[in-house]
Formats: sequence, structure tokens, C-alpha cells
Amino acid sequence: MKVLAARKDVALALLESFNIDFKIIAQTTGTSMLSKALLFIVVSLRVLVNSLKFKPDFFVGRAYLMAGFSSFLLRKPNVGFSDMDLVKSLG
Repeated sequence: MKVLAARKDVALALLESFNIDFKIIAQTTGTSMLSKALLFIVVSLRVLVNSLKFKPDFFVGRAYLMAGFSSFLLRKPNVGFSDMDLVKSLG
């Protein structure tokens, strides 16, 4: 198992508390539209490079395009989880 994480909220603290080995691929999630766009490109490439080295059988995580991009290029399944609170607030 290979865990790729961004430095966001309490994500790293949770991974550390459960002794899960992880690699930080982003120091921030971006503050402006331009920084988010650039970060999308950088993180997508980092996920792809790590995936080429690790050779996963499938991808699991939050539903986000960076893993979807890599899973598509590597022809591997991608299981993405969404925030159900957002879905409930829209309906």
C-alpha cells in the first residue's frame, strides 16, 4: 500500500497516529485559482510518477482528478469516495 497525501487540515496527524507510512505530494491545497491550477498539474505529475514507480493494482481515495488521471493512463481501476454531506446539502 502506498499513501500519497497533501498537507491539509489534520490529514497528516491522522496518518501518523495510525502509523500509516505516507508520502507528502503537496504542501498546500492552493489559495487562488491560479495556484490551484498550477498545483493540479504538479500534483497530477507527482501522482503519476509515484504510480509508475509503485505500480498499483488499483487506486482508492477521495474522488479527485489527480488519481483519476493516473489511473486512466495506467489503465487501472479508480475507486473514489465523495463527501456525502455536500450531496445531502444539494438535495
